[in-house]
Amino acid sequence: MRPKPVAAFERIFLGSLALGVVQALHGWDALAARGSAPEMVGLLVLTFGTLGGLALLVSRARSRSAKWVLVLLWLIGLPMFLSSWNAGTVIGWPSMAMLQAMLQMVALALLFTRSGRHWLRAP
Repeated sequence: MRPKPVAAFERIFLGSLALGVVQALHGWDALAARGSAPEMVGLLVLTFGTLGGLALLVSRARSRSAKWVLVLLWLIGLPMFLSSWNAGTVIGWPSMAMLQAMLQMVALALLFTRSGRHWLRAP
């Protein structure tokens, strides 16, 4: 049985990705201006699929390496997001983008709780 923090990580992280889909739909015109529509759709599918897959590997398959990849990707993305935030170039609603980043941070932090760490170490 998964501990509550791990189950909450899954729900919160996947929920943040759902917000990302809403953001992408809302900011579609701005995204389409950056490349062709098929390129943007492909990039979005790849991004959401990879992040969702990594989250499920962590929460269902106890993958510590997937956990660290998610943490690393979040840390790499944070300065880019803050730069966009400060420049006023966030795609979609800026407040929802900030909520999405904070939800991902909270979700990842749940993996570092005592029960989360213990569960990920177990065989």
